[in-house]
Amino acid sequence: MSNASTTTTTIASTGNIGCPCIDASQTLASLQKRSCITSSNSSGVLLTPESASCVPSTYGSNSCLQHDLLHNIVCQDLDETKTFCLRNWCYVDLQSCKLNSTERVYRSEYFGSSQQVFFQEEAGIDLYYSYTTCNSTGADWEAYKKEEATIDYVLGNIAIVSTPIYVIYPMVFKNDANSVNLGTGSPEYKDDSVPFEGVYIDYAEELMRVSNGDIAMINYTHRSNAADLGYPSSPGTATVQDVADGLIDMAIGPFWITGERLKMTAFTVPLVYDKTVLVIQNPGSQRSILSESAKVAKPFKPGLIGISGAIILTSAVLSLWFSNRNKLAEQYGKSLRDLQSNKRNVGVYGRLALDSVLQKSMVSAYVANLAAFLTRSQTTYVGTMQAVVDAGLRICAHPALQKELEIKWPDARFVFSTTGNEFNGGDYFSYNAYLLSPVLLLLT
Repeated sequence: MSNASTTTTTIASTGNIGCPCIDASQTLASLQKRSCITSSNSSGVLLTPESASCVPSTYGSNSCLQHDLLHNIVCQDLDETKTFCLRNWCYVDLQSCKLNSTERVYRSEYFGSSQQVFFQEEAGIDLYYSYTTCNSTGADWEAYKKEEATIDYVLGNIAIVSTPIYVIYPMVFKNDANSVNLGTGSPEYKDDSVPFEGVYIDYAEELMRVSNGDIAMINYTHRSNAADLGYPSSPGTATVQDVADGLIDMAIGPFWITGERLKMTAFTVPLVYDKTVLVIQNPGSQRSILSESAKVAKPFKPGLIGISGAIILTSAVLSLWFSNRNKLAEQYGKSLRDLQSNKRNVGVYGRLALDSVLQKSMVSAYVANLAAFLTRSQTTYVGTMQAVVDAGLRICAHPALQKELEIKWPDARFVFSTTGNEFNGGDYFSYNAYLLSPVLLLLT
């Protein structure tokens, strides 16, 4: 198994190794219906239908430069210079950047199918650009697009590029020549010539069939390294990021529609409403030395404490009574003692017998209760989410649901999986409880 190199060596003018700048001038010059003459009287190409959008055919090519500041009409407004105009960028090769780097890549919205209608071109040309390969950032450009740009996407015999969210049989998978399932770690996963198969692929192909030519074809590819680097614990969110960046048109698979993902791109109408279930491996059983030792005091309920106090008080009075015989003899005299000697002897034995019975009854009652409490289980049934929260049990959950779960259950002890691998258990099963989809439990 081979891994794509993610080593980044800075070359200031032509981009980083693995994702270098390319020469797109011939590609731009080939767009005859966009040809124009720039203000410097050189041949150029229109970015938009407006004549003022004419830029030279070298726009975005070969070097990391402030191409927009130099040529884009949007950046010529002296009253307000957009921050994205100051960023260095260049056109890059998509496949090279996906395989050999972790640079963030975007598809240009000035070209391709979205602009094909305006220029009546037979086919759009997809160009890709990167800020990070020039040690810059595309955050300003993304913010500008959200505030200003409005793009109407239309169908019409278009080709769609798609990435499956997961590779897992039978939903989405790849097979080698011997029909052995391949995972995302295999070299074939990033080989687009090896076809994807599975239930979701069949579903997408059926959609293409019933579209009656509205969708000409669907080409399947893999996630970019940059998306996996940005969201290592959530393959789903990483795939959505590729859609947001324009690297693919859509993603196929069972996606949770979360607030974070909705901010990145649009979703289809839900096909299935996934009811996440709580799985509790051990219902809060307590077997610590402290909890077992505490059972010694369990028999001492308020009523028993009162009875014990009464017995102790009675025993103390009887003990004092027995110890005062000499004082009684001195007080009443020897003759009185002799006269009542036999009577006192009988009384002493009676009191001794009563004292013995009371003490033995107390000890026997305590021992019987203690035996019952020592054999009693400390297990408390925990069967609801609220019970788990009240018991303070740790709950392992998928990081894609973190914000939603923390809002719903602010007092819960959530531990969000660092792998996001809910299909084969991952690190979920090492916790008291975990939240999973019923479908995923069946697959586990």
